Amino acid sequence: MIVFETDGRPFEVFEGGSTSLSDSGDVASGRQNAGWSKGQNGCQKLVDVAENAKRQGVLVITIGFGEATSANCSDGSSSGTWTRDALAKAASPSGAGVASTASPCTSSASRTAENTDGDYYFCAAQGSELASIFTTAISQVSSGVRLVKLP
Repeated sequence: MIVFETDGRPFEVFEGGSTSLSDSGDVASGRQNAGWSKGQNGCQKLVDVAENAKRQGVLVITIGFGEATSANCSDGSSSGTWTRDALAKAASPSGAGVASTASPCTSSASRTAENTDGDYYFCAAQGSELASIFTTAISQVSSGVRLVKLP
């Protein structure tokens, strides 16, 4: 299982590299400055790596937080692929085989609906929401999960 959480969109995208799980090197190399197409490329590389992992039987859980729920992959405006949609596409489908989809998560009600719909994409507006999201996400995978806060 992989849990991927982000609070934003791709600001830096790496040139080259591989999205293959069999590559012993990094999934990317050679930093590029951000730009419209590079942000789109960053979201697509996440989806590609996740697809390769899912084909190998790895469960992928994604969590969008803050700007990850409200910006697009390219420049933060309303054009291009929404970061939340890329995160949902990267997530594993529900137990019924239904692909994850993303809602805007702009209200408490929409976040609750998103986080209890049975798929593996989750969203949060505040850090205080993350504990319940992790509990829900992990509980969908196994029972008896508890989070412990250490001093």
